[in-house]
Amino acid sequence: MPEMVKTILEADTVRRLADLGGIVGIKDSGGDLGTFAAYADIVRDARPDWSLLIGPEQMLPQAHARGGHGGVCGGANVAPRLFVDLQAALERGDEAAAAGFQRQVLALGRLYDVGTEPGRVIVGVKGALEALGICGDTTAGWFETLDGARRDRIASILAGLGLGAARG
Repeated sequence: MPEMVKTILEADTVRRLADLGGIVGIKDSGGDLGTFAAYADIVRDARPDWSLLIGPEQMLPQAHARGGHGGVCGGANVAPRLFVDLQAALERGDEAAAAGFQRQVLALGRLYDVGTEPGRVIVGVKGALEALGICGDTTAGWFETLDGARRDRIASILAGLGLGAARG
């Protein structure tokens, strides 16, 4: 996650890594589709046995179109069926269904704007899981905590998606 580690794997580095054993794939969370496409070329040409995954879930359709195999999506912790359905639609080439699921993914992505600091995806997911009664919203000590207004905003986002967030 470049946002957290402050570095990006250059395509040349990934190309060299392709010569090593013990690596089974790559997940790109940088959000740059050019970089992702370069990784896809390496996987296609040098390591078709690798899995190529995208981190930013709002980019799943674009990543799939460039040769990606799926994603590691924070929102799948909140709405797993949505991401299973989107991936299935992409794999079968059902553009209309994929577009409908993608609209929901983008709406769910508003959770990530509730926090303001690096790691806001984690804060949004944990807040949503608390709103759904799955677990508490406690995160590692360096992440921001949510106040009541932000928790209410998360509950509203979930309710808008029909996820039945019960706050109270």
